[in-house]
Amino acid sequence: MAQPDTGGTVRRTRPIVSLVIPTHDDDVALRRCLTSVAAQDRPPDEVLVVDHASHDGTNAVARAFGARVVHEPREGTWPAAATGYDCSTGDIITRCDADAVLPGGWVRRVLDAFETEPRTTAVTGPGRGGVDLFGFAVAMRRSAWLEVRGGSDAQAELYDDDDLSFRLGVAGRISHDAGLQAGPAVGALRSRAHGTTTTMGRRPAAAHSTPAPQPAANGSRARPGRRDMTVNDTTTGDTATDDPTSGTRGVHLPVPRARGPVSTTLLQVLAGPADSTSVSPLRDAVEQALGADPTASLCRDEDLQLTLTCLYELHYRGVEGADERWEWSPELLGVRASIEVAFEAALRREVEVSVPDTSDAEGMARHLFALAAADDGPSLAKHVARRADDDQLREVLALKSVYQLKEADPHSWAIPRLAGAPKAALVEIQTDEYGGGRAGRMHAELFAGSMRGMGLDDSYGAYLDLVPVEVLTAVNAMSMFGLHRRLRGAIVGHLAAFEMTSSLPSRLYGNGFRRLGHDEDTTRYFDEHVEADAVHEQIAGRDLAGRLAETEPGLVDDIVFGAAACLLLEGRVAGQALESWGRGESALRAPLAAA
Repeated sequence: MAQPDTGGTVRRTRPIVSLVIPTHDDDVALRRCLTSVAAQDRPPDEVLVVDHASHDGTNAVARAFGARVVHEPREGTWPAAATGYDCSTGDIITRCDADAVLPGGWVRRVLDAFETEPRTTAVTGPGRGGVDLFGFAVAMRRSAWLEVRGGSDAQAELYDDDDLSFRLGVAGRISHDAGLQAGPAVGALRSRAHGTTTTMGRRPAAAHSTPAPQPAANGSRARPGRRDMTVNDTTTGDTATDDPTSGTRGVHLPVPRARGPVSTTLLQVLAGPADSTSVSPLRDAVEQALGADPTASLCRDEDLQLTLTCLYELHYRGVEGADERWEWSPELLGVRASIEVAFEAALRREVEVSVPDTSDAEGMARHLFALAAADDGPSLAKHVARRADDDQLREVLALKSVYQLKEADPHSWAIPRLAGAPKAALVEIQTDEYGGGRAGRMHAELFAGSMRGMGLDDSYGAYLDLVPVEVLTAVNAMSMFGLHRRLRGAIVGHLAAFEMTSSLPSRLYGNGFRRLGHDEDTTRYFDEHVEADAVHEQIAGRDLAGRLAETEPGLVDDIVFGAAACLLLEGRVAGQALESWGRGESALRAPLAAA
């Protein structure tokens, strides 16, 4: 490994580049990482492996590659990263995780990014949307680090990539380069997903200079969540004891209040026996609604979106009191199809699609990561992390509950529609979503725990009547994509974008809840997704969407369409909430009852 020229009288002809790699018991992954570093056409001038009490061959591997080993007694990625930054000597400080594999030309591309734009203080690669720093690919000027390293914001309670993002964003300009791809090796990703991540993978709140979150002094904000189950922490390998009643609260969707003539007619139909003759009034109501205003967007039609929600629910848990034979009623399916034709047409008009010029797996993955990174929609997660109050936190959970209490179900429709590598990748992701076969660890159950921790009703569909049309539309799009084989590309693209924009926001959500003193039972759902979705986004981008594009190139357009639709619709949900709160109003159709 090339070492920096430290001669005091020698004039530098190029910037010195330092690479910092935090690690703990990661000798196998570290060897892959350092092999990729050594293969760079412009290698870093110094490599610092910052180790926290490794018991394997980590130190020996680092020294064998000529890296400098720095020991850090504090546990966690952020203390190790900060120590590495402090010990580095480069003009440009780069960082990657020990399980990352740097592509050829990575260091050179970092330098090009800084030379092209002198005002840039930090550069990051594709991660979870926006320009927040993402630990697999981070670079900054040494001057920027020295400016922010001593800062402390006792209210932020953020750490690692988040903390550094906010501080550097204030100090200067963070640039995003979609070409700085430095993802983890698939084997390392999958070990994370299945609970074998080493302690360095944990991201404790005790950051370099940001204090750990503390409960309110009077204890008034700390609301212990109901402990129905003990959930496995994938970062520590703790065992889980499942609650035998998990998943039984609210088996069917409660009958909602109608939002117009079409949903009124549908609910009347579902209240009766599955008789084809009773569908005629519904068919007439739908035809009238669809023809009323050809310029109106069905994406914002409260009545028709609630109608679709109920029709789709017949394929999930069913609507309370509805004859189960309605699920496959040809007449009812025909009515749903007429609404879907208009719904899909509206989405295709409103969603902007930029198709990649290649259908190979890596090309598709790069395109999707770039699409997610370029999304500049409103961020609900950042509002929660910085400013939201308790009432807004409860509304966030109510808004999310329509999907999260059946999390992963819409995307699972795609499993029998795929084959080979894409199918295996989807099953791998969904296995994690469903808790690896343990009810208490299903992500829907973890979300229910967050709801209970905030004093909310965690029964299925409890807040359907309160959510705005933007939420119905976002969930209905998933169901439509998943239930139609011809739209399998769209549901795969949707899942890829969903995962790519989940991990960092989940960390922000968890930090926001901790900021107001809420306990581990309430934040566990979000904390789980920080690690899980960092894994899933890579599998979804490469092994699922990428391989599907390779095996079925005719689906490329729909893969991108599904991803873009996800970003657009989720952005509308966030925008509606933030605009409502900005006006001093509830983001729901009616305020929640007091906890």
